[in-house]
Amino acid sequence: MSTDESSLDMSYLLERVRELKDEKAQRDAQRFEALCKAISKKRDEAVKYRKSSGIEQVWQEDQDYYEGVDMFNRSRIRYNKPYASDAPLTEQVPQTTTQCTEFINITRQFVDSAEARCGDILLPRGDWNWGAKKTPIGDDAATKTNGAQTPQDEAQQADIALRNAKGEQRIKDWLTETGYERAYRKALGSAARIGTGILKGPFPKVYKTKSVDQAGELLVREKIGPGTEFVEPEDFFPDPNCGDDIHKGQFVLERGVLSYKELEDLKRMGGEYIAEAIDKVLQEGPGKSYADQKKERGENDLFEVWYFTGLIDMNDMDLLDERFAKEITIEADDDGVKICGCDEPEERGKDFQSIQAVIINETIIKGNMNPLQDGGFPYDVLCWQKSKGHWAGIGVARQMRVAQKIMLDMGRSLMDNMALAAIPMIAIKQGAVVPENGIMELSKGKLWYLTDDQIRTIQEAIQFLVVPSMQKEIMEIMLLAGKMAEDATGVNALLQGEQGQATETVGGMNMLHKNASALLRRVARICDDDVTEPHITRYYDWLLMYGEPDEKGDLKVEATGSSVLVERELEAMQAQILLQFSQDPEYGINKSAVMRRITKGWGFEPTEIFYSEEEMKKRAEAAAQQPQPQDPRIEAENIRAQTALAIADKRSQDNALKVQKDTDRDAVYSAGVAERNQMTYQAQIDKLQLQERLALMEYANNEKITLAQAKVQLAEAAMKINATKELASMEASASRLPKPPVEPPGRAKKGKSFTQ
Repeated sequence: MSTDESSLDMSYLLERVRELKDEKAQRDAQRFEALCKAISKKRDEAVKYRKSSGIEQVWQEDQDYYEGVDMFNRSRIRYNKPYASDAPLTEQVPQTTTQCTEFINITRQFVDSAEARCGDILLPRGDWNWGAKKTPIGDDAATKTNGAQTPQDEAQQADIALRNAKGEQRIKDWLTETGYERAYRKALGSAARIGTGILKGPFPKVYKTKSVDQAGELLVREKIGPGTEFVEPEDFFPDPNCGDDIHKGQFVLERGVLSYKELEDLKRMGGEYIAEAIDKVLQEGPGKSYADQKKERGENDLFEVWYFTGLIDMNDMDLLDERFAKEITIEADDDGVKICGCDEPEERGKDFQSIQAVIINETIIKGNMNPLQDGGFPYDVLCWQKSKGHWAGIGVARQMRVAQKIMLDMGRSLMDNMALAAIPMIAIKQGAVVPENGIMELSKGKLWYLTDDQIRTIQEAIQFLVVPSMQKEIMEIMLLAGKMAEDATGVNALLQGEQGQATETVGGMNMLHKNASALLRRVARICDDDVTEPHITRYYDWLLMYGEPDEKGDLKVEATGSSVLVERELEAMQAQILLQFSQDPEYGINKSAVMRRITKGWGFEPTEIFYSEEEMKKRAEAAAQQPQPQDPRIEAENIRAQTALAIADKRSQDNALKVQKDTDRDAVYSAGVAERNQMTYQAQIDKLQLQERLALMEYANNEKITLAQAKVQLAEAAMKINATKELASMEASASRLPKPPVEPPGRAKKGKSFTQ
C-alpha cells in the first residue's frame, strides 16, 4: 500500500518509515515462523508415512539377511545397531540353546556377485556409461538458406562442435573430481542389497585442487562446482504423494547430522546462513527433534539436520533471499514525496518457487533458490527391481528370501540331525546297573555292576537309541534352494564365474551368455532411464546456467553407455570368431578393427596397445620398400610342392635307412645263432667225452683192472659189435653171428639178437 506524504514534512516521513519497518519486521518474523512450521509439518508427514509404509522393516530384514542375522542367532551378537541411522546401539544378552543357530548365508554371495558383476560391466575402468552428441537439427538450422550450407554456416557448425567438445569434457571433469563413479557404485550396491540406491547431484560443492607453481611450491586452492554423492536410503524422505516416482511429488527431504562445532562454523561462514536462527538452534540443543522422536540427549549428541528441496509460496522468497526483499524508502517524483516498499503482498498460493532449505529442529538456518533452473530435485533413485506403486525397489536379498529361508532351515536341520546321529541316546533301566564311581556317564574303561538278579546281560539294562541320518534327503532340498535362488534373482552360476555343465560349442556358449546377461540388460536399462540420463542431463543444465560461454553448445545426453557395455561382453566372444574368418583375404575383414573390439571387451585401452596412425604409416612405407611378395596362392602352391618333395625325399631316405638297418640286424642275428650253435655243439662234445672217461673209470674199477686193460676190452667189444652189424646187413644166419656183449631185454628172443 502506498501513502502520499507530499504535504508532510520530512521528519514525519522518517518517523513513519521507522514505524513501517518495525511493523514489517514483526510480520516477517511471524511469516518466517509460519514457513518453518509449514516445512516442518511436511517433514513430519514424510517421516510418519515412510515408517507406516513398512519399507523400513523390509530394509532391516534384507540387511539382516545380508549380514547373516535372524531371530535365532541375534542373541549371540553382543551389540546390535538397527538399520535406522538415528537408532541407538543396543546390547544383547547371550542366550544358551541346544539347537543349531548358525546362519547358512547365501544371500551375501548372491548380492555381492550381482553388485560386482553389474559394477564391472556398467562402470568399466577407463570408460564412461554415457555419451553426448549434437542434436539432429540444432540451433544453427535457422541460418541455412534453402537447405544449402554457406561458408558462414560451416564456420558456425565448426564453432558449435568445438563448444560441444569442450562442454562434454567439462562435465567429465566435474564428474571425475566429485567421485561420480565411486558414488554410482555405492548406489548400485545399495540397490542390489535392499533394492534402492540414491544418487544426489549436481549440488554446490567445495573442491580442493592441488598444483605446483613454477618455484615448485604446492598450491592448494578451493573452488565451488557441481558435485555428486551417494545418499543412504534410510536418510531419504520423499513426498508421501509421489507414488512410484519421487519427481512427481512436491518436495524431498534428506537427513544428516551436525555437531556443535560444525554448527558454530556454519554461523561464522555467514553468507546464506542465518546467524540468528543458528543461535536459536544452539540454545534449544539437539534434544528438540521431529514428530514423536523427542528424546533426552546429552551435550555430545549430534544435531539432526534436514535438507529440504521443494516448492513454497513465491511471496515468501523475501524471507530467504535478499534479492526478493523490498526496502521501505522515501522517494520523490513529479507528484511529490511518498513512501515506497510497504505494499501488501499479492494473493498467496498463486505462484510457487522451488527452493533448497536447511532445517534443524523446527528452524530454517539457510534457504536459497533451487540452483537448477527447472526446479527439479537433485536426486535419482536406482531400483534393482521396480515395485508397483512405491518409489523404493526390491533387491536381490528380497528376491531370494524364500530360498534363503529354506536353505537356512534345512542347514540347521542338517546340523541338528548330524549331532543326534553322531552320538546315540542311552536308555538305562533305573536301579539295574550301578557305575563304579557313582556317576551316571559313559567313559573309556569304566566298570558297571548289575544289581538286578533278573537281568542276565548288560544289554537288557542299557539300550542305545540311534537316530537315522537324513543327510542325503536334506542335501537335495538345499541344492533345490540354491537353484530357486538362481531362478528368483537371475544371478546364475555363470554370472558368478562358474560355467558348470555348459556346452562348449560356439552357438551354445552364445546362447548361454545371452541368458546369463539377462539380468545385466535389465539393470542396465534401469540405470540408463532412471539414473544416468537424468543425472548427466542436470549437469548439462548446470553447464548452460553457470558454465563458460565457450563451453555452451548444443548437446543431447544419451545414456546408452550401459547397454552398449553389456553388449560388449558378448561382442568380445563373437569378435574372436570374426578374427578366424579375417585370415581369408576374400572376406575383406579388417583384422585391426576386430582386435580393437576384442581388446576393448577385455578391458584394455586400444590406444595403449595398437600402433598409432603415424606409426602405421611408417611401417607401411618401410614395407613398401621391401620386395613385393608373390601372389599368396602361387606362393602357397610353391610351398606345398616344396614340402611334398621334401617329404618324398625324406621318406626315401628313411626307407633306405630302414632296409640297411634290417640287413645289418639279420646278419648280426645269423652270426649270433651260428656262434651259439657252435658253442652248444662244443659243449655237447665235451660232455660226451667226460661221460666216456667216467664210464671207463667206473668199468675198470668194477672189473679190478687197469684203465689200459679196460680200454682194450672196450675196443674188442666195439669191434665185435661192428662185425655183427656188417654180418647182419649181409643177412647172415644167426649161428654165424657172434654173441653180442650187450642185449637189451625184451627186444628179441634169446639167441635172436640183431635179427628180430
